[in-house]
Amino acid sequence: MTRGKCLLWMIALAMPPIVGCSDREADEGVSLDALPVLEIDAVVPVRRSQITESLELVGTLYPWRFAAIVPEVDGVIARLPTHEKEIGAELDGRKFSMPIFLDIGHEVKEGSILTEIDKRPFQLELDAAEAKLDVATKQLDNLLAWKRREEVEQLEAQAEEADALLKRAKLDLERTRELRETQVVSKSEFDAALAAHDTAVAAKKRADAALRLANAGPTPEEIKVAEAQVALAKAEVAMRQDDLDKCTIYCPYDAVIVDRLAGVGDRVTIQAPIMQIIDPTYLLAQIPVPEKYQRSIKVNDLARVQAPGISQPVPGLVALVNEKIDPETRTFRVRVGVENPKPASPSDSSERIFKAGSYVRVTLSLKSSPDALVVPSGAMTFDGGQPAVFVFRGDHVQKRPVTLGISSRTHYEVTDGLTEGEQVVEGGTSLLADGLPVRLRPSRVSSAGPSPNALSRREEGSSRVEPALSLAVDRAGAQP
Repeated sequence: MTRGKCLLWMIALAMPPIVGCSDREADEGVSLDALPVLEIDAVVPVRRSQITESLELVGTLYPWRFAAIVPEVDGVIARLPTHEKEIGAELDGRKFSMPIFLDIGHEVKEGSILTEIDKRPFQLELDAAEAKLDVATKQLDNLLAWKRREEVEQLEAQAEEADALLKRAKLDLERTRELRETQVVSKSEFDAALAAHDTAVAAKKRADAALRLANAGPTPEEIKVAEAQVALAKAEVAMRQDDLDKCTIYCPYDAVIVDRLAGVGDRVTIQAPIMQIIDPTYLLAQIPVPEKYQRSIKVNDLARVQAPGISQPVPGLVALVNEKIDPETRTFRVRVGVENPKPASPSDSSERIFKAGSYVRVTLSLKSSPDALVVPSGAMTFDGGQPAVFVFRGDHVQKRPVTLGISSRTHYEVTDGLTEGEQVVEGGTSLLADGLPVRLRPSRVSSAGPSPNALSRREEGSSRVEPALSLAVDRAGAQP
């Protein structure tokens, strides 16, 4: 038994029996003409208008650029820049003021100093490395210059002297040998002359070798070794200079400080961040989109983004669509970009529209029909999952099954079952039945329907929070 028939039976139990009813009346249990007339609030004409099917999801805003400022050298923070404003107070007629170091909420420009680490230990290491480079460079220069002309002339003189001593030693040895044959000199004297000759020969060789070395210059291997020592010293200087430069940390882009984790005097290491910054001028709203819409969402699709406390949604654009579906939630991540500029007027004390990390509602446009036959959502009823409307016939209503197309938060597209200009009952459809006598409540008669393009304007200005997609299959749990 349908819902309308149940209602009729309930009304019939409260009325006296009717004699001589027709077969139809007997089947229904009571004559519809004998029932009291039900007052209805409003009827609206079926009109043509643009309608857009949308998907509303909840997401979180993330900055498109963010960074954790981590030192590249270990050390002690020596300085934090001060903000343009100071904290001031007056006590017993004396004024006090103290600077405000860079902290949360402060804006910083690209290239500005965020913090400085004590440079003194790194400067000492650089000075030592530069001294080593100076020594290695001078050693190479000396090797390349080799011997001065004065040193070469000295070696030539030493060679000539050794040659003269060798000649004298030869003559002495020859005379001693002759005298030894005549037994004039002893054997010990002959041995001494022989040793002196051998010593002179060795001195001559040594002097000649030193002269040849002076004239030949350094070997290629010696030069390469000296050059390598200079290159090593230069590399060490560059490393120490780089460490010294890293003591000053600069801002990589225009940003806002969202966290400061260390102050002057704190020892920091290369593993621990000391500050976090974000660029809030452009935000990305990350939303989980159900798997069934994977063919409907594309990059550059238009969207609307609204945060708590914001009266009107802000236009956005689909910037990123993940190619992976989460197997646990059966959703894929989509990021919608939205501009978040600072007020242009200096006198405007308001902040940016959004804050990173805030909760937002994102509305994505899926389908659109520019000239659709539409009825309000309040006129639609579902009987066993099948959509229907009640057409107003002047003194009664007619239940009319319909076929639905796309839907918005406030309207349905009807593709079959209705014609333009017919009037349907809006609201209170749960009390209606096919053929039920009705009349319009005089103070609530509404003959005007939605004008063309009125649906999109009404939906954009709406702040109602409803389920994501207003499809009949979602509301009734069955295919229309």
